[in-house]
Amino acid sequence: MPSSEHAGGPAAVAVLDNDPFAARALAAVLSHDPRHFHVMWWSSSAPEAIQRCLHARELPQVLVCDIALSGMTGMDVCATIRKAGSRIGVVLVTAYDPKEYVADAVSVGAQAVLGKDEAMHGLMEAVQKAAAGRGVCGCPDVSAVAGPGRNEGGPRVVPRLSERERAVMRFFAKGMKADDIAERLDLSRNTVMTYSHRALRKLHAENREEAMEKCGRYDLFK
Repeated sequence: MPSSEHAGGPAAVAVLDNDPFAARALAAVLSHDPRHFHVMWWSSSAPEAIQRCLHARELPQVLVCDIALSGMTGMDVCATIRKAGSRIGVVLVTAYDPKEYVADAVSVGAQAVLGKDEAMHGLMEAVQKAAAGRGVCGCPDVSAVAGPGRNEGGPRVVPRLSERERAVMRFFAKGMKADDIAERLDLSRNTVMTYSHRALRKLHAENREEAMEKCGRYDLFK
């Protein structure tokens, strides 16, 4: 069982996940230990969660937030919270390899980024440390990234696509088919589709149309 990291009772936690079933599951994991965690609420809406984290009468100490959301990413949610000067701890979770997102998590001021398969001991430990203002896995303490005068510009988190991934998405955006892109780039069709799938994963896009929209938003077609 995780040790207590802060005084004053269980850590007040909120959960944000695009999938309501996943949000409830994460909330259930933490609610299983009421001595250390009190889940105040869960949501599948990023705007609602941001509003409740910044303006509700009772604020959570920690937000557990999925990286893949609709309309924005968990990185964007964390950046918005930090821009407002909030000291809420943020623990990001992902269905993919968390090591790929550590640099981005650090840049927006999150206290941890974990794989969803770490949803028991790893999540509990990270949430307790975040409630105490401490970062894990190379992520910063809350005191280093939150408070008046910090992150005033609101960090813009730009996904990192490789040159090939950008080229493939650029040609798809021009209306080219996979076979035509393969011929243009001197690649096999399977390789083109692999680059496309990697880009979708990095962009947290559900389909190619959403991925192309995000590429345009982040100026990744250049």
